Amino acid sequence: GKSRSVGSSTTSLAREATKASLAKRGLQLWDLGRNTGKLLYNQTLARVNGASLRYEWSEHPINLARLLDILMQVHAEEIFRHGFFNADPHPGNIMLLKDGRIGLIDYG
Repeated sequence: GKSRSVGSSTTSLAREATKASLAKRGLQLWDLGRNTGKLLYNQTLARVNGASLRYEWSEHPINLARLLDILMQVHAEEIFRHGFFNADPHPGNIMLLKDGRIGLIDYG
């Protein structure tokens, strides 16, 4: 019945969160490997010749389960605590900012 679909949805979100966490960790290790030589160069030879190498960082995947949880908490807070809410919460009205914050726009 209903509890099974809710439970499977919760399990599915937990699996997605685990996958996102593993992907993020893998990218961190990849970046470490890509930038270790540059760090060594920048801390040694670059001091002599004055030209340092730029570090390269991977774009980290979005943790969809965490994002959905935060959005649900925000909308619940808006409705039940403040009494106003965004009645048009489609993806075009949700901004994922570089610093990790979420921006909600178009409150009509």
